[in-house]
Amino acid sequence: SKISVNVGNFSVLIAIFATINSVFMKRLLLYSLFFLFASFVQAQFMNSLSSRIRSLGMVLNDNAMDPPVMHLGSDDVLSFSFDEMSHEYRRFTYKITHCNYRWEQSDLFEIDYLDGFNEMPIEDWENSVNTTQLYTRYEFQLPNSNTSLKLSGNYKVDIMDEESSAETPVLTFLFSVMEPRVKISAAISGDTDRSLNEGEQQLSFAVDFSRYPISSPESEI
Repeated sequence: SKISVNVGNFSVLIAIFATINSVFMKRLLLYSLFFLFASFVQAQFMNSLSSRIRSLGMVLNDNAMDPPVMHLGSDDVLSFSFDEMSHEYRRFTYKITHCNYRWEQSDLFEIDYLDGFNEMPIEDWENSVNTTQLYTRYEFQLPNSNTSLKLSGNYKVDIMDEESSAETPVLTFLFSVMEPRVKISAAISGDTDRSLNEGEQQLSFAVDFSRYPISSPESEI
C-alpha cells in the first residue's frame, strides 16, 4: 500500500516508524528521512529571485549533506554556485551582510565583521559544453583571498547583476558562523532506581564554559 505523509507532521512519521517491525525497513526509513530533511534544510538557505538563475548550490567543506554553518577561526570553506541560463558572461558580485536572529541586517558596521573587501566580482565561471540548454556556471568560496569573516552570527550573501539596472539581488544565500566557546557532552546510563532500568534511562550533561566569561553559572546559564 502507498502512504502519503506531510513532512511537517512528525507525529505521523513517529507513529508509522513505531509500526515497522523490520530493522532493515526502520533503517531505510531513517536514512530516507535524513536525506529528505537535509535537502529541505538546504533549500531554506538559498533563494533565486530571477528566472534566469537556477541550480543553486552551497556546500560546506565539499560535503553537500552538512548544514551551512561554519566555525569561526577554523579551516571551513563554504562554496557557492549557481547557473545563469545563457552563454553570455555577466558581471555578478557578492555582497555580505551580517544579520540578527531574524535574518535582518544587524547594527554592526561592515568593518566590525569583515576582513578585506565586500561586493567583489565572481571571477570563477565556465560555459556549459554539449548541453541542450545553454548556461554559465558561476562559483566562489568564503573565505577567499579578498574576503574573510571576523565575527560569529548569521550572514546573508546577495548576488547582484552589475549589468542590470535593477538594484535588487538575483539570488540570496543564508548561512551562519558559530564560535565554539562552550562544550557540551552527554552520557546515557541506567536509572539509579533499579525498578526503572528496563524502561527508562538517565541522561547526564556536562558543560565546559572555561572559554566563556561566566561569573555565576547558577543564574546565567
